[in-house]
Amino acid sequence: MTINYNRDDHQLDRLFFHLTDCFNFPLKSLKKINDKVYLINFINDEHPLVIKKFPTYNKLKKQKLLTDYLVLNGFPTYTFMQRNDYLFREQNSYYAILQYLPKHEQVFTFDKENDRISGLNLLNHFHKESRKFAGMLTNDQLTIFPKLNLEERWYKRLDFFLSQEKIITNYIPLEYFREITYWSQWALLQMGDNKRERTLEEHAIIHGDVAHHNFLRAVNNRLYLIDFDLTAYAYPVYDYVQYALRTISFMNWNLDQLFTHKVYEKYKENRWFLSALTFPNEIIREWNQLIRLGKYHHEKWLTYGVKLALSRFPGQQYVFNRIRNMLS
Repeated sequence: MTINYNRDDHQLDRLFFHLTDCFNFPLKSLKKINDKVYLINFINDEHPLVIKKFPTYNKLKKQKLLTDYLVLNGFPTYTFMQRNDYLFREQNSYYAILQYLPKHEQVFTFDKENDRISGLNLLNHFHKESRKFAGMLTNDQLTIFPKLNLEERWYKRLDFFLSQEKIITNYIPLEYFREITYWSQWALLQMGDNKRERTLEEHAIIHGDVAHHNFLRAVNNRLYLIDFDLTAYAYPVYDYVQYALRTISFMNWNLDQLFTHKVYEKYKENRWFLSALTFPNEIIREWNQLIRLGKYHHEKWLTYGVKLALSRFPGQQYVFNRIRNMLS
């Protein structure tokens, strides 16, 4: 029997023995993937399983409701494996069993055009299904999916960024900081002025975190959408803006190339969407995280943050200037 963690970690000790009681066959290993995800292997070579910890029952319930519907309708994502809502409860956390999806040797990445297109098509497929899913929910069920206003989130993100000026400008030139701030304020004002164009589409359940690691290419070469922790009841355009902001640097900041995809065509003259593209979200989000978690004290993470800001600055500046001219 192998337990892949420090024996002094009592939380993982408890988890291992909880799991021992839950299965009819002995565990071979328990590997911690991150603070809330664990991989279990069994002695009799049963397929591995994923154990995930949820901080509240509603956070578990919303994901199970959604993924059960998606799987039933043929959408590629993981399955909750236990019959009941959760496997067990421990210290106010809820644990559930998820299907393990072995990764393909060719991982999904935003720097490959085919992957970017495949990811965007999958996201579009997800919204079509999630809009139908939202329409089937009772009012009580819908309340467990939080509502999201992207402008409000970005205003809060910008406020924190501004409050950390003294720290950030120790590592990033002051003129860069002021320019990033100006782009952000301009974007949010324009988004507010054009919010009617944001509301032209119906609400759906959005994914909320369309980072590359939430698109998984499995060994069967099929692309799966995973990790629904940040799902919300909101406008699908929020996901598309986030996806565009994460991927446009891999297109050399080429707006024309971005809008060649049929999913983005309908937003080509949408003033709200265009305004949102000028918000330097990647820089602000990452620097806020570095400061909140104290990571900027560590050379590795500080180097990452500085390189991110300096490398994205010229491209973000080009996008801002072009879109400002388009909207003026």
